[in-house]
Amino acid sequence: MILAALGHDLCEDSAIRQLDVVAELGAGVDRRIRGMTEDEDGVAAYVERVATGPEDTRPITLCVGIDKYGGLVANGLVQEHPLRWITVVRRQMEPTFSSAAGIPLRQYLAAGRFLSEKAAQKREHYWALAARPRATSSSASSSRSVDTGTFARGRNPSR
Repeated sequence: MILAALGHDLCEDSAIRQLDVVAELGAGVDRRIRGMTEDEDGVAAYVERVATGPEDTRPITLCVGIDKYGGLVANGLVQEHPLRWITVVRRQMEPTFSSAAGIPLRQYLAAGRFLSEKAAQKREHYWALAARPRATSSSASSSRSVDTGTFARGRNPSR
């Protein structure tokens, strides 16, 4: 599970081939990585894979959600470009992370409860900030450089 967590974006964010993942890390790690990979089939198919795939991928998915919602807040992205991120969050993040949070983990009861609560806290904090009226002063914008294209495709640029 740890190798899958560390490598969960290999197929999405690099030129590493699935064949190489199987050869180097094994079929079990590859199965878990594929269970957490959004590919050409879109968000709905990805959400279905997360919901019906191996249970040990869901704690990783919840951690990714905690990181993504927290990153939008910590990096100031939701405050700088709320409309852009609301669209991305509604289209890509909400279906995935609300689905993962709603499925009880039988093998990892305590971890599942803890991660679901943390994910809910991060989501609530994100939405509270997204709903705030945007500041109009020049200090509201930032010169921070963030690869929004990567995150807009569902990847977190802070990794």
